[in-house]
Amino acid sequence: MLSVGEILSIFSELSVDNKKNLYNFLIKEFSNTNEEKKIEFVELLKDLKEDLLYYDEEDSNEKHNKFYLTQKELSAMMGISVRHIQRILKKENIKPVNEGQRPLLYNLENFEKYYFSYKRENMNNKKRYFYRKEINRKNKYSHL
Repeated sequence: MLSVGEILSIFSELSVDNKKNLYNFLIKEFSNTNEEKKIEFVELLKDLKEDLLYYDEEDSNEKHNKFYLTQKELSAMMGISVRHIQRILKKENIKPVNEGQRPLLYNLENFEKYYFSYKRENMNNKKRYFYRKEINRKNKYSHL
């Protein structure tokens, strides 16, 4: 018989209607026998029904979910102060999604662009700092 992973991969490639048709077909075909393996397979299908039929729908719904964070959560995520977050929001002209309400919430998608460029820039600055420090150390001991 098929493994759980194989069953999931087969069902994931089908449309919603075809998933239901295949599921019903498999249940009907394998329910009519008394063979132990086929009975176990039917039980497995019944246990996996929700995953087999509705797994992709949940994924597509999650893709449309937006993530909203407060200034405090943004600062914790980036590892910088709330005041620095406020400066970034003002500089980048990022508006809250719930303007006029408290707490102010910001769409993570609007902030991601700055966040990743900030992290990249921050890493480059650290590399430059350590590179300069290494050169200074070499120059300091070059006379030895």
